[in-house]
Amino acid sequence: MVLLFLLMLLSFSCEMGIAPPEKGSATERSSVSESMYYPLHLLSNWWGWGELTQSSYLSPGTVIVVRPGTSWSLDKGTTAENMVKNNQVRTIVMAGVGSSSRGTAAMAKLIANSLNQPVAGIVTGWGDYSTTSTGMEGYFVGRPNNEAGTYYDNVASAKLVALYNAGARPVRVIGHSKGAMDSANAFFRMNQLNRNSQLNQTKFITFGMGVFVPSGLNSFVQYIGGSDSLGQHNMVNDNPMIVVPGRGHSLNPAMSMHVPVTGRL
Repeated sequence: MVLLFLLMLLSFSCEMGIAPPEKGSATERSSVSESMYYPLHLLSNWWGWGELTQSSYLSPGTVIVVRPGTSWSLDKGTTAENMVKNNQVRTIVMAGVGSSSRGTAAMAKLIANSLNQPVAGIVTGWGDYSTTSTGMEGYFVGRPNNEAGTYYDNVASAKLVALYNAGARPVRVIGHSKGAMDSANAFFRMNQLNRNSQLNQTKFITFGMGVFVPSGLNSFVQYIGGSDSLGQHNMVNDNPMIVVPGRGHSLNPAMSMHVPVTGRL
């Protein structure tokens, strides 16, 4: 039983293992796992200049805004937050375990290209270096709290709540893997604060993770790959759930078994 439990935890934490920090700043983190799940190749990068560089090494809770197509810059920090608060950007994404700010930007770029409009992302982790800590949080803290409909402390969730409280009314919040759980966590916090009415314009979409949500959302839809053993093992709620046959956990179109987002937003 102990071995089975450890294997279950490992499956939630990562599929690639923990990578050491890259050379340079102590805050630099690698992109091994996030390159499996998110299309980093869509971020502009020319001799260390572009979206890939500008989205690197940002702390969890930081907001990023990317534009569709080829762009050599992005917005981040206070500028990006204001764009969301003022409803200039009305789609927000949150990535899963193993992602850093680059994975967040890549997921946002994927969605931006599909919608042909700017998309915001809230950074959820430090990439492979924080895989164990975020995976353990998801398994030991996130799952039981989501099932109970209670809130757990999480910087990305808190940022989403703060954006709503400051006037943001996103029409879409999209979570992948643990990012779905962290998004739902924010909604449960708003429920605790009796602010469910702030959610009435939001469609919540999850990929690779089934979660519970409170009342108040405009709509709620979940997708999981038929061959996504990681997501199927870690989901806490499969109602509603749309199974995409033959697909896995990745959203990266470069991966043959990725779940396509086009037509599902």
